[in-house]
Amino acid sequence: MKDEKFNWKLSLCISLFSFSSYVTQPLYSAFVPSLLAERLSSTTQVGLILSFCNLLAMILHPAVGAISDRTRCRFGRRRPYILSGAVFAGISFMLIPWLNTFWQFAAVLICYSLTLAYWKAPIGAIQVDCVKPEYITRSNAVASCVLALSSVIAYLAGNRLTASGLDERDVFLFGGVAMIITAGIGCMTVHEQDSRNMNFPKKHKKRSILETFLTIERKRRKDMLLMLLVILSAFIANYGFEYFFVLFAEERMMLTAGRATLYLAVYMFSYLIASFCFSCMRGKVSAETLSRISLGTAAIVMSGFFILCCMKGVELRGILWVICILYGVCWGTFNIYIYPLWLTFLKDGNSGNLMGVYFVCTGLAMAIMPALYGVIRDVSGTYVSIFAFCSVMFLFAWGILKIRRKVIWNN
Repeated sequence: MKDEKFNWKLSLCISLFSFSSYVTQPLYSAFVPSLLAERLSSTTQVGLILSFCNLLAMILHPAVGAISDRTRCRFGRRRPYILSGAVFAGISFMLIPWLNTFWQFAAVLICYSLTLAYWKAPIGAIQVDCVKPEYITRSNAVASCVLALSSVIAYLAGNRLTASGLDERDVFLFGGVAMIITAGIGCMTVHEQDSRNMNFPKKHKKRSILETFLTIERKRRKDMLLMLLVILSAFIANYGFEYFFVLFAEERMMLTAGRATLYLAVYMFSYLIASFCFSCMRGKVSAETLSRISLGTAAIVMSGFFILCCMKGVELRGILWVICILYGVCWGTFNIYIYPLWLTFLKDGNSGNLMGVYFVCTGLAMAIMPALYGVIRDVSGTYVSIFAFCSVMFLFAWGILKIRRKVIWNN
């Protein structure tokens, strides 16, 4: 039946921003570590470079989110940042494979990371601004569905372009152009209110991230910190899987980077199916319960595959298809339902600042993970260890979510 209250068209248009911001990420995760590995001698060095890029980007999330809350512009508070960020990020992404010296390569990576981070918080905030609070979960499910579709398209495009004899330059050109075009379409179809005449409360104008934290009731501050720990550890695990899966497939299964992206495409396709199913559902099970189940299942899936990798004589290629499907459903479920849990801390409509904190946390995960796992990889001597690493981080996130539940009951 058609839902008369939930605005599917608006949610789909807002989701174009998610498509735009994420269409280059799968290509970045699949090809940049390999390009870096060609220029550096150890995984630790590769991880440190990626971590440095992500750490710089993390600084921009809260700053731009807070500034966008106070922006006065005829085109709205968020769209100017989204469009300008998409253009510069897309151009930077297209330049990545053209630079051969290490320092030029590192400079354009930093530029891409900064410009991509520049518009992440406004994307999250525009969804909160335009969608009614009771429909945030469904709208986020639609956005996750479109985000997964962008990843599937990117992985398949990367596979087909490399399989047809083209090099990485064409793959990066595709990603950059797709980013700019979809962001432009999104800005034309999502209409924000003219913010020049909007009345902002004084405390809304001057609030910093620390002040945002202090406005939360004292008994909920511990809850907020625990939620940040859950988000941090879960995203560390997921980024580890996405960043180092191709290198694992090249080392352990003797696959090319283009062939390995097919497995990642299946992972994101199952994520897409999970997102679509949840976008059509009305919540009968709590978001926290589904988040816990997805984290626990992801830990079991990762640890199970790690054990199989350590056994001799096991044919892994068929099993890996199943692992990618199961993990895609788990991560899709978690990603959909952790978002409304985080928005329970929203106060005074300060969505840009709150989303800035959220993306600082995910950015910190992206910054920590490459260096942390780079050391583990050099010590273990194999990329098989990525599955043990992911399992431990998911298990840690599951445990923190259990602790958070007890904290809420005690309060």
